[in-house]
Amino acid sequence: SWADLLTIRAGRELNSIYTFNEHQAAVSSLHVGFGLGRNARLLTAGADACLLLYDLIDGTLMGKFMLPS
Repeated sequence: SWADLLTIRAGRELNSIYTFNEHQAAVSSLHVGFGLGRNARLLTAGADACLLLYDLIDGTLMGKFMLPS
């Protein structure tokens, strides 16, 4: 799950900050941007032919891009 993916494990389990579950199929890749502060972003691509862009400051979905099937 996203929660497990984004949980840092350093000898003990920490709580997840966000859970992302907007994809309708498996996530095939993700990219965490190099932005700092207000520009921190996460881009995910899924088997549902969607790219989703998230703001990592507050966890909101900023955009959904449909790929041609």
